[in-house]
Amino acid sequence: VPFEALAARLAEIAAAARPGAHVALDEEGGPLSRLRGNLALLFASLCEAQATDGAPPALRNLDLSPLVDPYVDALRKERGAVQNNIGVFITRMAQSTRYKQKVRDCNGLESLHQIQLPRVQAQKAEAERKHRIDTNTDARRAEAQRLRSLRGLD
Repeated sequence: VPFEALAARLAEIAAAARPGAHVALDEEGGPLSRLRGNLALLFASLCEAQATDGAPPALRNLDLSPLVDPYVDALRKERGAVQNNIGVFITRMAQSTRYKQKVRDCNGLESLHQIQLPRVQAQKAEAERKHRIDTNTDARRAEAQRLRSLRGLD
């Protein structure tokens, strides 16, 4: 199967998998959601690879712009890890000069700022907290004390 045909078919599938409404809590991580999230990571990789100097012509000529609108919409309607994967894709597109304006036109930057930024900041804060506990004796003691008090042991 030629790359162009495969990419076009995957883009059609991605557009058809666009959520019609907000994903319910019990549907989070369902097959359709996972499909959207996994395709988003694939397209994010393709978008990033397009920007490299040695990208093959088939990859350079691939137009991902029709995916901006469905994926910005999906970013607003998805939950959890799938939403994060879609956010990665929209971020990669926003970093690309080729797709930045289309992301801007679909209000994708605002959605990223409202949805993805707080998630990334929380992940960074948690990583910093863990690093501090791993590398600082006083922080480790304070964390142990905090956990004991949460469990009602103190």
